[in-house]
Amino acid sequence: MTWVRTPLVPAQGLGSLGPAWDKANLRIAGGHPMLSAAFINALLREFGDGRQCLFVLGEAVDPRAVCILEPGGPCVWRSFLPSQTQIGPTLIGCGADADALFQALPWSALAIEFLCHDHRHCDLQTGGKLPHTAMHHAVTMDVLLSGGMDTYWRSRGRGLRQNLRRYASRAEKEHPGLHLRILRAASDVAPALQRYAQLEGQGWKGAEGTALASTPAQYNFYESVLLHFAQVGQAWMFELWDGDHLAGSRLTILQHGTLVMLKTTHDEDLRSIAPGRLLLQQSLTCLFGALPGVTVEFCSNIDANQAAWADRQRTIQHVTHYKSRAVQMSFDLVKQMLAPARRAPAGRTDRLPSQVTVSHKLDALPAEEQALLDKSAQVDASLGMAWWRNFERTVMDGSSGSRFISLRRGGIVLAVIAFNVDKALSRLGGRVGALSNYYTTLWAPALADGVTSVDLVPILAALREDSGRLPALYFSPLDPQAPTTQVLADALSASGYWVQRYFAHGNWYLPISGDWQSHLAALPGAVRTTLKRMGKRLAQRQAYIEVITEPADVDRAVAAYQQVYAQSWKQPEPVAAFMHGLASACADAGWLRLGLVWLDEQPIAAQLWIVSHGRAAIYKLAYDERFKELSAGTVLTAHLMEQAIDQDKVLEVDYLVGDDPYKRQWMTHRRERVGLVAFDYRTVSGLYLALRMRVGQLVRSSGWLKKLTKSRPDMPASSSTAPEAGR
Repeated sequence: MTWVRTPLVPAQGLGSLGPAWDKANLRIAGGHPMLSAAFINALLREFGDGRQCLFVLGEAVDPRAVCILEPGGPCVWRSFLPSQTQIGPTLIGCGADADALFQALPWSALAIEFLCHDHRHCDLQTGGKLPHTAMHHAVTMDVLLSGGMDTYWRSRGRGLRQNLRRYASRAEKEHPGLHLRILRAASDVAPALQRYAQLEGQGWKGAEGTALASTPAQYNFYESVLLHFAQVGQAWMFELWDGDHLAGSRLTILQHGTLVMLKTTHDEDLRSIAPGRLLLQQSLTCLFGALPGVTVEFCSNIDANQAAWADRQRTIQHVTHYKSRAVQMSFDLVKQMLAPARRAPAGRTDRLPSQVTVSHKLDALPAEEQALLDKSAQVDASLGMAWWRNFERTVMDGSSGSRFISLRRGGIVLAVIAFNVDKALSRLGGRVGALSNYYTTLWAPALADGVTSVDLVPILAALREDSGRLPALYFSPLDPQAPTTQVLADALSASGYWVQRYFAHGNWYLPISGDWQSHLAALPGAVRTTLKRMGKRLAQRQAYIEVITEPADVDRAVAAYQQVYAQSWKQPEPVAAFMHGLASACADAGWLRLGLVWLDEQPIAAQLWIVSHGRAAIYKLAYDERFKELSAGTVLTAHLMEQAIDQDKVLEVDYLVGDDPYKRQWMTHRRERVGLVAFDYRTVSGLYLALRMRVGQLVRSSGWLKKLTKSRPDMPASSSTAPEAGR
């Protein structure tokens, strides 16, 4: 299949290809409202200028992928993206299809910028062969309308609930006529939009000239979108009234289980009762009752106040695909040459001064810093205090290499980052950067809500002052979709480093949407047959499964685990005390699920799972090879998965590190973990390392290495210095 380019006439929108666009939207993005043909048509009619082209891959009636691009400067094409949408009109399922777009572009096109890429709806960063980069744009959020408003509200932070209680109490006393109106009819659109425009025009957006009615095109756009969705019963307009005075308004559209918050405004003179927050609370209460199971997306760059309402957050990125590695190198070189003119000064801070503290030990951190670290355990257990205490005690073992550098402003803790600066510490591989090693499944800086890359510049300056001028810093493994990853990368760039991203490892996982029986039925037939046959065989031999969770049983359980491990195919543990410490820490926190299969009073299979914050992580597994024919490990996996799904009620099961084939039998989704390497090109060693990496990339992308290895059969095609994952 090939891409076909069709110039668009703005007044006609997508024309006859609108139904095909909607098919692609439903298949790739679940029918997202902001990617519907109706929404795109309104964008084209009001903001198109004739330069936009529609690209279709495959059959025109049922395309495999579609997108809208326009020339974006010399040698660059980019997404058509007016400011009225927060998701680029790109419906492409994989990076390989994105790479193929160059065939439909002029020969002079060297790069394609896919703006506002939402990885939840399409994946432009995996599956392709051409080089690409990603730049952080915004952090967005959603709320899942499941479990009822009462359950949702109890799960919110204490500060948010207290604030809303205070605002509601004040509103009841000072504005007893406050009430909510819900408008859904097509005849309601025009008057509701007029009221919205008038209210927004009286506030700061009106003063800046960015209010809804600031241009006829913008007003017409929102009127067209809301009218279309109202005509099919999918527009929800919420108004908060103080008697006969409009206090707040929120405009939303719904399609295929996703409701998008398009616009919101409120009367700024009523800030003492926070009408915008009260309106959001009352709107969500209504939606929980009327639309159970729907996802509410905010599609905006959220701040700390909005984040408190979120069930989930994710980053929106600008993803650029390049025609070749040499083109990417040239673009990067130009950007690097121009960077000093754009880079924020290293000393820039907000109005309040920054306070940076360097601690060599966890216990030296104040309680507030430890609390911020511990909050990160909600993302992954290997980011919390329980993990760090065990890591410090066993892996570091008295070494002076760890640095916990924290940042405060106005007495508020903004960030804590765990570094390794001991170049001679063999257990950490001798690289300076993240405090991580082969036991680490995920590493990230601990950041308070709203922290930016500029905020982290003083921390990196403190690291340089503490450790000397280092030619390179290494950070891995990172979640490429986590906002903290891009904030760190931007901070390194702002500090004068040349930052490159690389693949670390694959990560297979299983989102949970039903009970164990439904997932069991979806497993491959061979796995189900093995479970049934070997389950009976183990039962006949009076084997049994034990799951250890309590601290009092940890010593016995770890001894059994180590006995199995010694009889398995795996290499001995590099740090023998680490696993015992991890099991103890997890048991104390209530996270431990250490499963054992016993046969004739000896353990023949063992697995250590960490169950915390709605997630089950399969951290370690092993079986005694002398009993391989019994498939005890497979039976134990099924038992622990059943317990995690039906008893622990997890939302995700994670197989952590690696692309081992057996993981695909249990998991349905794959994501990647990445690393960052930051070169200080102002040092001789840093410049040498950066150039060596670039030359290596160029050689590999040009195919020279493959030709050379074909002519030299005795030369290995590649080598790896990555430590054993030990999974």
